[in-house]
Amino acid sequence: MIASIKINLFCVFFFLIGCTTNIQLQDNLSKNYYNSNYGKYLSASYSVKNGDVKHASEILTTSTKYNQEITLIELAFYSKIINGQFLKAKTLSKKYKNILDKNSFANIPLIALHLKNNELEEALKLIDISDDLPGFDLLAGKVKNLILISKKTNFVNEEIKQIKKNDIFDLITFETFENKDKLTNELLKQNQTVINKFLLFGYLKRKKLLLKKINLVEKILPFNFQANFLNKHFLNKNNLFLRTPNSKLIISSYFVNLANHLSQKNNIPSSYIKMLLEISYFIYPELSISNYYLSEIYEDEKNYNIALNKLNLIFKHSPIYVPSLIKKYKVSKKLNSNKAKIYLKELQNNYYSYINVKYQLADNYRLNKNCSKALKIYDEILKETSNDVNFLFYKASCLEKIGLWKEAKTLFFNIIKLNENDAYSLNYLSYSMAIRNEDLEKANILIDRALKIEPNNGFFLDTLGWIQFKKKRYNLAIYNLQRAIVLQPNSSEIMDHLGDCYLKTGRIKEAVFEWKRALKYDASDKLKKNINIKLKKYE
Repeated sequence: MIASIKINLFCVFFFLIGCTTNIQLQDNLSKNYYNSNYGKYLSASYSVKNGDVKHASEILTTSTKYNQEITLIELAFYSKIINGQFLKAKTLSKKYKNILDKNSFANIPLIALHLKNNELEEALKLIDISDDLPGFDLLAGKVKNLILISKKTNFVNEEIKQIKKNDIFDLITFETFENKDKLTNELLKQNQTVINKFLLFGYLKRKKLLLKKINLVEKILPFNFQANFLNKHFLNKNNLFLRTPNSKLIISSYFVNLANHLSQKNNIPSSYIKMLLEISYFIYPELSISNYYLSEIYEDEKNYNIALNKLNLIFKHSPIYVPSLIKKYKVSKKLNSNKAKIYLKELQNNYYSYINVKYQLADNYRLNKNCSKALKIYDEILKETSNDVNFLFYKASCLEKIGLWKEAKTLFFNIIKLNENDAYSLNYLSYSMAIRNEDLEKANILIDRALKIEPNNGFFLDTLGWIQFKKKRYNLAIYNLQRAIVLQPNSSEIMDHLGDCYLKTGRIKEAVFEWKRALKYDASDKLKKNINIKLKKYE
């Protein structure tokens, strides 16, 4: 079975990813050539390679006749299921059954449609014969559970024991069991997914158990969704979690969980993850968290416009609206869009009371070298978070940047006392001491501790190399800085440090080479200025 999965996936995604060209086809194809089937295939495959499955689908939709060209038909079909166009994919699979019926992906459109229409038994038949698709054996178990639950009006404790522990949650969502309080307490102790935490919060709200369980709920909620935010949000009449969930919501959420689970595996292409998330959205559009995760994939692929399109599908009453607004701000910044300011203003004006928003605003000030304003917000956050070490770190780094080194140093040592394995605080403190030529032996001890925690961190090795440079142990510094560059090949700062070491050992040509190389990467204006001074002198 394992072998068949690998073969299937390779065959499918060979067309989606492998059959492409590096030429800018969209710009170079003549109109006639573009309108040919082969031209469309090349252009669509180029779009797929660059993550724009939607554009690929649009290209291939314009052709009503594929002339039985297998590669074109398959690419058209796969681009549609990855883009969530399951009705169009169904039409294609029906029309070209002889070609597309060769693997389990041909069943995807009908599975999605059956699940959307709550036709669980019909969907299960197709899921069972599609178990070579990653995760579909698990999906079959979930659907079987829901079929069982849907046929019962009530469950007693003995029957509940027969259901897998991971699926007890389905019982809560349907509220068809005895001894609710006992099961609720058990679920609160379990490590639930984000969606299940939302569902559980909704259940407690509906059953007026929230006040009784609030402390436990606060513990299980992720950072971005504080209990006070959710409590306010759940008062909205449009919120889907106020209603008793149905099987479509459960299945939709399960596809999201499945996508997150499979995304941790190295052999699963992002195209497959996109398809699972699109199925989730297709089945239950209100569960907009699927679009949030899709936006993350497209953002990682640098398809920022598509990422924004997915985020724009998230409703304002969604519990993930604020995180989506934060992400819209970040993605817009990457596009250098003026909308970034609009999103930031909305966050500041309407959602400032939420910690994740305060953090984003403080981070924006910090990155824009306005640490004084950032510090004020970090202090606000720290009052609410009982001196969270992460925010203490940001505060300390800001203090250092505005010249309050003594205060920053004290705070960094306090952070290390709170968490002796905070490698990043150890590194920051060590490097800050090194650039000031302050107690280099102590700085060396600190970075050694950091490297024991993360031995393959290129930035930590850079700090070690720079301390050795300051101690005039140039050959040892060169050795560690060369190791650092292997791990962080695009770091201008490490290249600059290595160039300085080469200079001290008389290797001027190598020094000049590293400095010139540093200028090709994302060096700060200050670093560029310093490098150009050195190049003017030694080149």
